[in-house]
Amino acid sequence: SELVAYLKEAKMFDRTVIHMGSEFNRSPRIDASGSDHGVSGSGCSIISGMLAEGGIVGNIAVNKSTTSNYKGTWGIATDFDMEGMKRPIQVNDVALTLTSMLGVDNVVTNGRSVLQPKNGKWVLKKKEANNV
Repeated sequence: SELVAYLKEAKMFDRTVIHMGSEFNRSPRIDASGSDHGVSGSGCSIISGMLAEGGIVGNIAVNKSTTSNYKGTWGIATDFDMEGMKRPIQVNDVALTLTSMLGVDNVVTNGRSVLQPKNGKWVLKKKEANNV
């Protein structure tokens, strides 16, 4: 919050993007014997004056497996509708979103931006495809 306050005071917040993310999330193993790498369920934050509003994008799917001892919600993201493609948001989508916001060359070729410009600010493209 101190950095954001400084950027606002310096009138730089509206052209700054702060990204915090992790490589992966930890999730319980399917057989409830411990934890492993939850590659399909990680998180990140984007803080910027370029955003039209704050919010949370994405959701965690409930494990409905009949063979697993673990019925929790860790590590599996629900589908997100991006330009007609329904799948969980991936790290390449975040990378493309960030490069699009910054107006720099894309570092990935297989991602989809989660945000789009509208009236001088960036807004969410679509909502979750299924809110399981």
